[in-house]
Amino acid sequence: MTKTSKQLLYILAAILLARLFSMYILPLTDTTEARYAEMARIMAETNDWITPYVNYNVPFWGKPPLSFWLQAISIDMFGVNEFAARFPSWLMHLAVVGLIFKLLLTVANKYTAIWGMLIYTSIALVYTLSGTVLTDPFLTLGSTLSFVSFIIVLKEKERYWGYLFFVGLSIGLLSKGPLILVLTGGTIGLWLLFSTKRWRVFKLYPWVSGIILMLVLTLPWYIMAELKTPGFLNYYIIGEHFYRFIDPGWTGDKYGIAHKRDHGTIWIYWIAASLPWGLIALSTLLKKMFMPKPFKKLGEELTKEDISFYVIWAIFPMLFFTFAGNILWTYVLPALPALAILLALYINREEKPLTQKYRALLISTVLFVPLIATIGVTYVSKDDNALPTEKFLIKEYFNVSNGKNPIYYISNKSLSMRFYSKGKAEEIKVDKLKDLFINNNGSFYLACSDNVLSTTDMFNNTKEELYKNKRFTLVKITSKNNLDNKGE
Repeated sequence: MTKTSKQLLYILAAILLARLFSMYILPLTDTTEARYAEMARIMAETNDWITPYVNYNVPFWGKPPLSFWLQAISIDMFGVNEFAARFPSWLMHLAVVGLIFKLLLTVANKYTAIWGMLIYTSIALVYTLSGTVLTDPFLTLGSTLSFVSFIIVLKEKERYWGYLFFVGLSIGLLSKGPLILVLTGGTIGLWLLFSTKRWRVFKLYPWVSGIILMLVLTLPWYIMAELKTPGFLNYYIIGEHFYRFIDPGWTGDKYGIAHKRDHGTIWIYWIAASLPWGLIALSTLLKKMFMPKPFKKLGEELTKEDISFYVIWAIFPMLFFTFAGNILWTYVLPALPALAILLALYINREEKPLTQKYRALLISTVLFVPLIATIGVTYVSKDDNALPTEKFLIKEYFNVSNGKNPIYYISNKSLSMRFYSKGKAEEIKVDKLKDLFINNNGSFYLACSDNVLSTTDMFNNTKEELYKNKRFTLVKITSKNNLDNKGE
């Protein structure tokens, strides 16, 4: 290995370790990340590996369980903390990085493969989600495994990669659902339209045994989930995959709100998600359009089997979600491995590649997002008012009570409070506070807004303020029964 390659690998290792560091110091934030972490915590506590629960008695039908399985195992290993909940996403990222390396090593060389890993790891959305408690990194591993397997079978005729294609589909089905079939089927189908000669690829795959393998890996959970909580399949298949796609204002979401966006917004999200490399790709493409016979040259590139496949892989998710009514910027993630592959091939395609001509500039580009993100995370991680998290409030609760007294909160967006309290914090409605005050024996703790406290005069002489941030005030309240007993 050359000295330059070693230096690049050191940079890659530094970026990966920087992400581990930021995962460790940054508290979980409400609502999505804390919700998924709390679901994994409940799974680890209850040992219910079939149905994820958003609360102890509320089944979560919004996603399959693969991410929650791995997060629950991680919590069992490392304890109830943000690092444990995030670590599986980092491992998924590491696996995708390895697949990019394998693909580029197969179709190009080791130097190009290293640059592919660097580019992918330093893309804004990739870096963000590589240490976030979400399902998208798991879906991206599934789609990337299927696509890399597809190309390697095409290039190398290695049959066992054909089975890995179906393993990738299984990972997607167990992490995000039937969407994986749309992404892989749509990409491959569109690629096949460019040439009838490409249909020969079907002869290279173990279709019957591969499909059986996929069904064996995925179908049992879907069956058990429906039997355990009837209605799951109807909500998940029809609601999450049909109504969510076509209805911008879908009101059937049991666990949140519809993310209503104008059609085509996904392309704006792509620009933000792919920074800084997406802008480099667009500027390069724009520059090519002003060269002689640009469409002819573009056509020549697209006739190359693998290049055309990477291009379609890189744009198909946006093509698909252009017509979706509810989208998030995280939906761009499955397209980004292909962007990294294309850019790595482009900047290393000549005898004296761009990676040599502009080495310092490209390395600076690689370091841009990780450096900014690490500085930002370090700055805000200890500021309770900078992030929507109740880690510090719950820490104060344990400091003053050792967890022996009950704690309640008034909000439906404080899942980080439940996670960090290990399920001790319970949501309560304002109209139930009087009953709690009268009937509770001993003192209890309440986290709520100042507005609630100011309008609840029953607590005027019984509350002791302990902690305060922009969202909540933590108070210790001596119940009426306890006060009466003291009076006697």
